Amino acid sequence: MRKYSLGFAGLFMTLGLLLSSCNRDNNPQNTQNLTANKEAETAITTEFATFKAKEANDFCSVELTIDYPTKGELVFLDSVRSWINNYLSRDAFSWEDGKLKKYRGDLSDGEKLVKHYAKSQLKTDFDEDEKEFLREMGTGYECSHTANATFKGEQITSMLLTTYLYSGGAHGGIISETATFNNNSGKRIGWEIFKDKRKVKAHIVKGLMKYFEVNDKQSLEECLLLTLEELPLPATMPYFSEQGVVLLYDQYEIAPYAAGTPMDVITWKECEDYLAPEFWEMIKNDVEQTSTKKASTKKRKRDVLNNPRMMQ
Repeated sequence: MRKYSLGFAGLFMTLGLLLSSCNRDNNPQNTQNLTANKEAETAITTEFATFKAKEANDFCSVELTIDYPTKGELVFLDSVRSWINNYLSRDAFSWEDGKLKKYRGDLSDGEKLVKHYAKSQLKTDFDEDEKEFLREMGTGYECSHTANATFKGEQITSMLLTTYLYSGGAHGGIISETATFNNNSGKRIGWEIFKDKRKVKAHIVKGLMKYFEVNDKQSLEECLLLTLEELPLPATMPYFSEQGVVLLYDQYEIAPYAAGTPMDVITWKECEDYLAPEFWEMIKNDVEQTSTKKASTKKRKRDVLNNPRMMQ
């Protein structure tokens, strides 16, 4: 997969590294200069485009809306695109072991990839009993994949991939997968962003009390399928959004279907107390810019209320 996206660029990068190595060996002063220049470099800005595709027949419909990376460091692009490709290659109607025909084309062509999976995921093999069942239900199978770039910072990017699936029965279901990527290296970042997971779990309990609109732990336990002592960290990785760090549980993971997808948010104001120092440094500028933007928006609203002519 990687060989399609790198091509000659990878060859030139390799040659560049070899030349840099020679220069470092020949001149120690160059080592300091190269290091300083590297640290001063600004990473390539990441950009996304949204690609959509839809396929349907009498008994099944499939729809995809995917935020797809179109600009960034090559390793970043390769990492995010591969993650999306691997996720969509699962057969949503058979999550445990089902696989679709995987997209093997150029990963830079997001539109083609999305169209490929709309066609591949469309269920076409119905027996007569199945067709009759769907006719009686008055509905068909549904699969909807949505990928959102929930946070596009200077140094990290977060993605939320959500699938709604209806394959018969009283209702459909939602499955989510999240990932956060280093914009420079393309590496995925997970629970290591936090200083202390026990402190995070305590925050989650308070967040769940807010989610379920209860005031004490006993009432919270009545909303769950387990005790607070048994409460795990979410199966999905923490991800960043405009509000802060989101901790998201899937349906049925800790609560009944009717509870939806319980979540907790560690707000931007709280992040410095919870994130490990190296990860706080990675988002500090983004937090400051977000705070400035919110303050400016609030001021604008106050000014409009005080002077209605500003709306004209």
